[in-house]
Amino acid sequence: MRTSNLLRWKRTLNELKFKHSELEFIEDISLTHAQEFQMYLEEFCQQKEVDLVDLNKNLMAAQTIKIEEHNEVTPLKLPESEIDSNGALVIYHTAPDEAAADEVLEKDGRELYEAFAKLFKKIAFYLHPDRSRGLTDEEKVERVELFKEAQNALKEERYYFLLELSDRFGVRTPKNYKQQNRWMKIKVQELDSNIQQEKTTYNYKFAECETEEERQRLMKNFIYQVFKVHVE
Repeated sequence: MRTSNLLRWKRTLNELKFKHSELEFIEDISLTHAQEFQMYLEEFCQQKEVDLVDLNKNLMAAQTIKIEEHNEVTPLKLPESEIDSNGALVIYHTAPDEAAADEVLEKDGRELYEAFAKLFKKIAFYLHPDRSRGLTDEEKVERVELFKEAQNALKEERYYFLLELSDRFGVRTPKNYKQQNRWMKIKVQELDSNIQQEKTTYNYKFAECETEEERQRLMKNFIYQVFKVHVE
């Protein structure tokens, strides 16, 4: 593989890893602010004499709905390209519709899972208790935890973690870089969409509020969107 294409693969790999981390961080923010949102909402409704019990008994589920009239910007998608062995630019036109893209993702995903399942087995060989002879107790515990994380990484398609472990233990990795890069780019777009959706939930918007005025405006929007009740 040409150096430029290998660098492109590495860049996409790092972006995929970052998107996974960003989504986990945003979901954690939403989760940790759920109870705070609930308590603030109850206090707000009490001040405004709004009876929450009569309106809805499942507010914890309702507060995760998306905010209406959110203007989502569709990212510009550029065609896949690379430099061939003759130094010429080759452009691979992407699928014209979501169905075709899903088909590519499913096919690549299935083949990549098989390839990384084999990589996992090779890594597991190094993490097996039988190979822990001579290690400290801390190192043995670490190997067990790494094995569990590797299992989860394979299941959740976080292949970058398996690649990190393979680099650590000197395990040969799958060389289908073009296929990996194509699959990872689609996954990056998928994760980015999930991130944008999570950012439109009331839990997350509440975490972003910096002033009392912003919190009160958010509560009014929430009550109107969920219950169609205007609060002055």
